[in-house]
Amino acid sequence: RPADPKGEWQTELVNDAGHITHNLETVRWDRSQRQQVVAGSKEGLWLNAYADGEWRRTRLSSEPVGEVRAGRLPAGPFLATVEPFHGDKAAVYLRDGDGKWNRRQILDGFKDGHAVAPDDYLGLGHDQVMVGWRGANPGLRLLTPLDGEGKEWRTSVITTKEIAVEDLKSADLDGDGKPDLIAAGRQTK
Repeated sequence: RPADPKGEWQTELVNDAGHITHNLETVRWDRSQRQQVVAGSKEGLWLNAYADGEWRRTRLSSEPVGEVRAGRLPAGPFLATVEPFHGDKAAVYLRDGDGKWNRRQILDGFKDGHAVAPDDYLGLGHDQVMVGWRGANPGLRLLTPLDGEGKEWRTSVITTKEIAVEDLKSADLDGDGKPDLIAAGRQTK
């Protein structure tokens, strides 16, 4: 940002590997570093981090990714995705002890997945994942990890055809310390 916000802003190329980047998420997993950018694209899932005066990109997966959001389990951070672009699968990426990200598919069989929002909806002290679909079998599904490492997940139906989900956001709207879910359904108005 320039001293005068109306002045010319400098830009930096973060990553040019994805020609269809549909969603991104900023994370700060290491408080000593700047924010990192996780991007989902047709070419995969990318972690972009600024270090030593330049942006460095690391491909976490070659699976095409449409939506991506970060969450937290007792074992550490995870990434929740809808795959591929407007896809039929939900997956999580979990980091192992060596720092490698491993993909675990946790739901499939839907059409036109378009939203993902991790948060602690159930008050468990760690995140669950809300996923939204707008095609065949529309609605919301809550994916709950059954262990602290995210190896096993349970699926709960929240809504069906009442809302064809275009996007989701979790926030505490009423100040009670619990997440509220905002879901937009363009097709179902």
